Amino acid sequence: MQRPFTLQFKAYVLNPNDPQKTTGHNFQINLLSESRSFFVEHTGMEIADQFGKTGYYITKFERKTIWVDAPQIKSKLERDQSELTVKHEGEDPIVLALGTVTKHPKRYANIRCMDKLVQVSKAETFAVGEKTYKVVDITDKAVIIRDAISGETQTLSR
Repeated sequence: MQRPFTLQFKAYVLNPNDPQKTTGHNFQINLLSESRSFFVEHTGMEIADQFGKTGYYITKFERKTIWVDAPQIKSKLERDQSELTVKHEGEDPIVLALGTVTKHPKRYANIRCMDKLVQVSKAETFAVGEKTYKVVDITDKAVIIRDAISGETQTLSR
């Protein structure tokens, strides 16, 4: 399964001195897990404030718009579909679309182990009793794990 990414691109301000209207600044990025917003002045800066850091930096802003039919006014309206690219050191960049919840690029699986639920991603290890397993792959229908000692592979279906 894929879970929602923790950051959501909510708003920005266009640079009034840019006649092309392609330069944005004062980006609003919200945390999905709590009612909290970060305001980041420009690209290249970390998504952070005096109370906390996310570890993600804004690497790129791309203003995108499309024209959509608005039958109620018998015309077309411009809809903003701008994108903000964020990156955490050691990870691939993630593109956040304005006003949209982005899916986390890593796939996760919830595995019930005796009396607890473990959330794992590909290549992670987890313990069940005295055994340790490594997650080999995660698909929509199954999770493939390998016993760290014996090398025995198991496929866990939903």
